[in-house]
Amino acid sequence: MKNDLSCGVARDLMPLYAENLAGEESRAALERHIAQCPDCAEALAAMTAPEETPEIPLREVDYLKAVRRKTLRRVVLAVICTVLVLACAWAAGAYVIGAPADRTVRSMSFSVHTHPAEETIDLRVLTAEGQPAYWGWEVTRQGEVVDISARQGRPSPLHPRQEFFSTIDVAGVREVYLCGQLLWQDGVTLLPGAQSVYDCRTPYVGNASALGRLAQAMVRTGRLPDGFTMELQTAREPYGWTLVYDVPGDTAQLDRELEAAAPLLLALVENLGEFSWSRPGTDGETVVRTVTLEEADAAYGSSVKACAQSPAAFQQLCNWAAEL
Repeated sequence: MKNDLSCGVARDLMPLYAENLAGEESRAALERHIAQCPDCAEALAAMTAPEETPEIPLREVDYLKAVRRKTLRRVVLAVICTVLVLACAWAAGAYVIGAPADRTVRSMSFSVHTHPAEETIDLRVLTAEGQPAYWGWEVTRQGEVVDISARQGRPSPLHPRQEFFSTIDVAGVREVYLCGQLLWQDGVTLLPGAQSVYDCRTPYVGNASALGRLAQAMVRTGRLPDGFTMELQTAREPYGWTLVYDVPGDTAQLDRELEAAAPLLLALVENLGEFSWSRPGTDGETVVRTVTLEEADAAYGSSVKACAQSPAAFQQLCNWAAEL
């Protein structure tokens, strides 16, 4: 059969032939051509021949494996060393160095006994399971302020849990701080629960979120029964705040607790004039009780608003309300 392709055309068809992309007619023509043209046959054979993977000498393979193992050991060792360094640093900080016991008095167990005649107070800090260990106690005085500081960390043989006791001279002293938290002011020992409530004081009845925070602080410290919704009266004076209780219960106990809470809330909300609460009555009707600012002042014998001027004054109001 006549060789109907030139070598140039045959060379152009070879890539398509090698990739199996040439049509049947082109393949047949190319195959006829290479059957009669040794040069083109050799070129096509070279194009379609499988590539040979160079063999790596066994010595080089062993060397590469050794390098990989050595690199892996170094990485693992570096990770282990890093973890050990971090663990040692954490242990040193937690068990040896500790951290400043700043404003942790609310989680401390302590007792304060005042001796007015001697103008001293006895402070005892107690430790129990689940509490940190405290060490490095220092009592410093600057003017009318005494500051008691310490470090805290995890208990260890180096720093075990142990009590701290100190008699503090408070002659000419107005305030005593324990680890950054006000502990004693003007002869009054301040309890953590009262302080957490005092910190939530607000100037406006209309600030519902602020009133909510104050109410929840009262609930957490056991000064206010939970399970209420709030209603505010800000259209005219006296401005009012009402807690609505929907679940029937021991109404006498509820009334007693809310009567004791009323002076505290009237003191801490600056423009609050009336505090009320409502509850279901025994006959199915809603009972509403109200304590006005004037009634709270008369019962306390002084202005309850003035008790919001200092933590000590508010603590005294709390002490009085607890006896109601």
